[in-house]
Amino acid sequence: MSVTNLLNCFGFQKRSSSNVELITVMLAEHNLTVHPQLSLGLKPADCLRIYGFPVAQLGDLFESEEEVKTQGARQQRERELEDFIDKHDLFHRLGLKKVERQYSPKQTRDRFDFLCSDAKGARVVLELKHVGGGKSAVEQVLRYIGMLKQEQPGKKARGILVTGIRDVDTAKALHGMTPAQQQEIEWYLYRYNKGSGDVSFELVTYDFIDHHLEILNKAS
Repeated sequence: MSVTNLLNCFGFQKRSSSNVELITVMLAEHNLTVHPQLSLGLKPADCLRIYGFPVAQLGDLFESEEEVKTQGARQQRERELEDFIDKHDLFHRLGLKKVERQYSPKQTRDRFDFLCSDAKGARVVLELKHVGGGKSAVEQVLRYIGMLKQEQPGKKARGILVTGIRDVDTAKALHGMTPAQQQEIEWYLYRYNKGSGDVSFELVTYDFIDHHLEILNKAS
């Protein structure tokens, strides 16, 4: 629904800081979250979605989800995120060291965003999505981990998925994995600050995912 329609649902004709806060609190009391986050900066016709999972965007995106309409445009935004992390050598913030960008395992056409290593010597595939990830992104990372294991049997391999939005589809995909698979993949949100030109990362834990999906399942 639009910003205007959401306000009307709560009996408001105009936005103010007080009624924005009130609507946010009332939704939270029912375990509901609005994305994008309701604020005075949104336009009246901007589209909002209400979720029973705490969908969140920690900072600016390299491009808003509404502006990115085509697959090619999405890939360009992800290349910009990839370029930024590479240029500023931000791998250490994930406990990683870059080995190779756009790594392609032998006898495959697949290309990882980055092949990295961690402090224990494990090979780590780092995959970046500038907005949400979803089931396809989780399956992609798991497939890449499998490729690394086939390439060097006996050597530990794992994966890290970084997204710009904490979305329910990614959460459900990770929740549905086996315990062994969950040990091999981590999910982080990136926080991009256009003002300072910096990116940081926040881990989404499996405890967080399990807790909020349990609440969602009880409500449905």
